[in-house]
Amino acid sequence: MKKIAVITGASSGMGKRFAETVDRYGTFDEVWVIARHEAQLEALRKDLYERALANREKRTWAATTMDEVKELAKANTGYIKTMWCGDLACEMKMKEEAGLSSRCMPFEQEHLSDVCPCCGKPAKTMVYWGVAY
Repeated sequence: MKKIAVITGASSGMGKRFAETVDRYGTFDEVWVIARHEAQLEALRKDLYERALANREKRTWAATTMDEVKELAKANTGYIKTMWCGDLACEMKMKEEAGLSSRCMPFEQEHLSDVCPCCGKPAKTMVYWGVAY
């Protein structure tokens, strides 16, 4: 069941502070904000989005070898992006050796290397990996 926070008066004052706090701690699946002042609400939405984007960028690393993946996974929380050959065996190897599962294959692909870090075969797809909690 989804945990949803509904916050009224979110465009300013205590409602805005509460929305920012709820967003910071990430304890809800969705946060709905309601306010009378559309411009202030839009400013809050933009601020929350920019914070989330900055947080994701700050917690995402690139790796080209399995050793790099393991090192990054051990030292950090967040996402690790690598190239991937598309073989299910390599996805299972990533889970077994690094404790990571595939989180997404973005539409906007980056070229990080020419080979899969798991098997060394040619890779054309970039994948974000992370711990599934």
